[in-house]
Amino acid sequence: MAEKFDYRACWSFPIQTAANRFVGTLAIYSSQPRSASPRDEELGALLAHTASIIISRHKESEVRKLAEEALREADRRKDEFLATLAHELRNPLAPIRSGLEVMRIADADPATREEIRCTMVRQTDQLVRLIDDLLDVSRITRGKLQLQLAEVELKAIVKSAVEATGPYIDERGHHLEIDLPQEPITLEADRHRLAQVLCNLLHNAAKYSPKPGHIRLLARKEDRDIVFSVRDEGLGIPPEKRTEVFQMFAQIERTGQNGYTGLGIGLTLVKSLVEMHGGTIEVFSEGENSGSEFIVRLPDCVVEGSVCGQPASGIGLPAAPAKRRVLVVDDNKDAARTLGIIVEMCGNDIRLAHDGSEALKVAEEFLPEVVLLDLGMPRMDGYEVAKHIRLSPWGQETLLVALTGWGQTDDKRRTKEAGFDHHLVKPADPTTLMALLAQQREVCCE
Repeated sequence: MAEKFDYRACWSFPIQTAANRFVGTLAIYSSQPRSASPRDEELGALLAHTASIIISRHKESEVRKLAEEALREADRRKDEFLATLAHELRNPLAPIRSGLEVMRIADADPATREEIRCTMVRQTDQLVRLIDDLLDVSRITRGKLQLQLAEVELKAIVKSAVEATGPYIDERGHHLEIDLPQEPITLEADRHRLAQVLCNLLHNAAKYSPKPGHIRLLARKEDRDIVFSVRDEGLGIPPEKRTEVFQMFAQIERTGQNGYTGLGIGLTLVKSLVEMHGGTIEVFSEGENSGSEFIVRLPDCVVEGSVCGQPASGIGLPAAPAKRRVLVVDDNKDAARTLGIIVEMCGNDIRLAHDGSEALKVAEEFLPEVVLLDLGMPRMDGYEVAKHIRLSPWGQETLLVALTGWGQTDDKRRTKEAGFDHHLVKPADPTTLMALLAQQREVCCE
């Protein structure tokens, strides 16, 4: 500029934001060789300050615009999520309600009743899975979820995942191929959470594959790393969506694919659980209708020279459970009555109570051997009831089982401190519950 316009002098001023961040320079030129006068300096400083205000306001406007766009997008995703949640909850509720109506109006043959019962069990499990995923995502977001690391056999993790998703895969008419190493491999990991990762991936593969389809679950060892792969021949993922699918509430819009939807939280949960194990997850797909492959890599998790036995997949029912006095306490009268019916049908003597104070009055007279106790109740909560029972002479050997919708580590710690022997999250599996009723009191809280 000096050469082009024959300038002979120049003085410049820094342009700084209110936070003293340098964003540019304001230069003043003169056609005559001279020093800046006080007026030149005053004018330059004023112009530089004005420029800084204009630039700052422009940047603030851009930031505000981006924030507003982000809020609008978050609000849109929230609305889509709520609509999808309502849809996903209605899906399993519809066959449950229909099944109940069939049982009411028809004297169905045993085979039909069993078919209806199995359908209702599958759909109830689906509801529980949806709610568990929602709660787990909330816990991870708030930093409340902790891994329970232990040595576990690789095949035990896969077995848990396959047992949980097998009925759904069969219902969809898919074939599941499993490829595992022949040799026993022991990991240091949270068995339940890794099984949950595979469950979500297998469930998605079954859900987004037109039936009948082929799903392949592979696990392999690479040095001290473990690699899982779940591949399907389903709808596939467009290239530009491969990163987005792991974001909260993200859903891929598809035309002409009836019923293929989801909450948009499953893969977010999977990614978080994998990263909590120090691992990574990637997705590969050649595009729509070309299938997908999710690859999970867990680094440095193999326990060398150690083989642990596979834990039992569930608690078996006793051959001939003895009749016991059981007190069922829940402020939800329908929940208390239906649970009481199940317990009574297994040959036990039951009593019901619907708040903490009533529970203690009934217990003083009934002297229960087992108390199935809800935690959140009016007048006196389950924690206080448990403490009162433990202080009573007859309550020292009573088996106390917490039945609650709260299942975080903190909740289990509180029930243990209050004197409970076991902590079951609603809805409790009847097989597990019946097995607990057959036990003598043990000072532990599962």
